[in-house]
Amino acid sequence: MRRNWLQTRIESSVAGLGVFGLQRRLQDRLLLADPDWIISVGRLAVALLAMLAIYLDPTQPAQFLWQSQIVLGFYCAFALLLVMFRWTANSQSLWHVVPYAIDALVLGWLAMLTSELTSPFASFLPFLLPAMTLRWGAMGALVGVIVLEIELVIVGVPDLEDGNPELNIFIVRSACYLVIALMVAYLGAYRQRTRQRLTELADWPSPAITNAGEVWLEQLLRHAATVLGSSLMVVAWRDHDEQRSTVAVWRNQSVHLVRMTDDIFWQRHDPQPFDYHGSGNDARRGLRALLAGAPTLSQELDVARIKTVSRAGFSGVRCLGWLFVIDSTCRPEESGEFTEVVARRLGSEFERMALIREHSDAALSQERERLARDLHDSVLQDLAAANLTLRSVQAQLPEALSNRLAQIAAIVAGQQRRIRHFVEDHRFGDQLLDTVLDRAMRRHSEELVDQWDCRIELNVAPDDVQVPGWFAGQLNQIVSEATANAVRHGHATHLSVDVTRSREQLVLDIVDNGCGLKTAEQKRPTSLFMRTESLGGSFTVTRTEPGLGLRIALPIPGDMG
Repeated sequence: MRRNWLQTRIESSVAGLGVFGLQRRLQDRLLLADPDWIISVGRLAVALLAMLAIYLDPTQPAQFLWQSQIVLGFYCAFALLLVMFRWTANSQSLWHVVPYAIDALVLGWLAMLTSELTSPFASFLPFLLPAMTLRWGAMGALVGVIVLEIELVIVGVPDLEDGNPELNIFIVRSACYLVIALMVAYLGAYRQRTRQRLTELADWPSPAITNAGEVWLEQLLRHAATVLGSSLMVVAWRDHDEQRSTVAVWRNQSVHLVRMTDDIFWQRHDPQPFDYHGSGNDARRGLRALLAGAPTLSQELDVARIKTVSRAGFSGVRCLGWLFVIDSTCRPEESGEFTEVVARRLGSEFERMALIREHSDAALSQERERLARDLHDSVLQDLAAANLTLRSVQAQLPEALSNRLAQIAAIVAGQQRRIRHFVEDHRFGDQLLDTVLDRAMRRHSEELVDQWDCRIELNVAPDDVQVPGWFAGQLNQIVSEATANAVRHGHATHLSVDVTRSREQLVLDIVDNGCGLKTAEQKRPTSLFMRTESLGGSFTVTRTEPGLGLRIALPIPGDMG
């Protein structure tokens, strides 16, 4: 009994697959066919069936029978020629309208010759609607229904005035044409929009990877929003080897990045297999779980007011994530598929970003090693020789000059130590490791105090913030340049440096007690501005006098996930 049931199930499944295969082949044949050829075949079928009908059952009135046969014979020959020889006029040319104009004239004239509104040829008039829609989309359906309504009026007016009005037929056929036009116009618009979406998908941008991750991600999400017809999207992703994750919200033509506070979402919503997509309640529950891990977003997005949600996961070699599309203009039956395509494209872009940054970091590390080697073999050796020379000269000078020369020698020795630290760090790759920012900047500021004879007040909040070693070196260089400018140009004796972490940024507020800036041309120190720009940050002059105030905001490396 069990065996018979199983055998029956297998046979039914095979039969179902056969029907499905036949249906698939038929669909492929139709989709590969030329639309003009399909229209021409339909025209020929209409003409031949009309010829057969008028032969088997001649139409009324009988005095117009031979005229109807002549017109119909001409139409059959015309339809046969269009099947045998394709009309090659450009679709944008007026000559392309000629076959459809002939269709309207011939079918309308046959209806006039044969019982007008009750003519059997009036049933062939709606042929124009699918034909023109197939050729020109929704606009073709609109023009087609206008032509049909005009023909219906022309054909129906004599019938209404001959003493036996067929007003019911006129109203019913007029309404039928409008309804058919509305449906085929929808199909035409749907076809055009789908073609446009596919074109936009094929034209996917590949923006350059920059330190400012928001700019790179904003370009991708803007294009994705155009394809999906959504003004609100949420993307969450993380590295395979890390638990921390980032959420990007596309809203009001801009992207906003936030950090997830826990990994519960990933434990319950693993995007494996990566080609999963869905909509409805499952997608809505996934969005709620994601927002629960990002409290700041849950306050901004009201899930209860969201009408539709579709989601799709992506997973690559380096990262995995989810894309949530909210209130898309896609049809419900296709939103999942389009969301999946866009999610996979976003996943490949994240992989490309990780790969480019990996190669960039490797090239940067090699260049730093080369620079460290060159500094060791040239500048460091020259500074050592200069320091020895200064010490030998110091013993031969009076005490006053000897003390001054000792200060210069100390400055040279300090620079020598800094370069030696730089060389040693880059030789062993310590610049890629995280370091405590407060400790690194405080040690450097003490050297600047001795070098420039200027008091520096340093505050780092929080005091345990850690950054990559090379990034701490860049911050020290910014403070060095600001100190040099303040002492040399502003004659400052005191600097206040406040370093604060704000979300994914470090904000440096540097204020001195110098004379400030007097002219508009001096309002942007070029070296500091260029260094800040190269790190993807923003530079602002907060005060010009008394004293100079600078605010520099820099993105922390690695916060893009």
